[in-house]
Amino acid sequence: MKQKKTLFVAIAVLLLMLLAVAVAVAYQTGQETEEDKNIESELDVKTDSGTFVRLIGADQVGIRISGVPEAIPPRVFRLYEEVAANFDTLELEEGDQVRFSYSINSQNEDVITEIEKIFN
Repeated sequence: MKQKKTLFVAIAVLLLMLLAVAVAVAYQTGQETEEDKNIESELDVKTDSGTFVRLIGADQVGIRISGVPEAIPPRVFRLYEEVAANFDTLELEEGDQVRFSYSINSQNEDVITEIEKIFN
């Protein structure tokens, strides 16, 4: 009788440990950065094109939007984390034409989620 009780307790502890591991794994796979949540929750993704002006710091760019008069200054866009990490691969220079997608995050910033150089 004592062995059955010990076996039952051991199985119950093992099941609780498995449940705790399953919950921890489910929690980790559901983790997103705050920026990911802000961007992905936005349904309004806009696409535009323009002339690359310059990189501002490590995570912002200035772009003169196509069709906007020269008298209006370039717009500043924040770069999404992944875009900023790979920005150097674009090898953009001042005056290059670009096409990009962006959305507005919870801080009301325009955040570029995709950008590509346009070759004419």
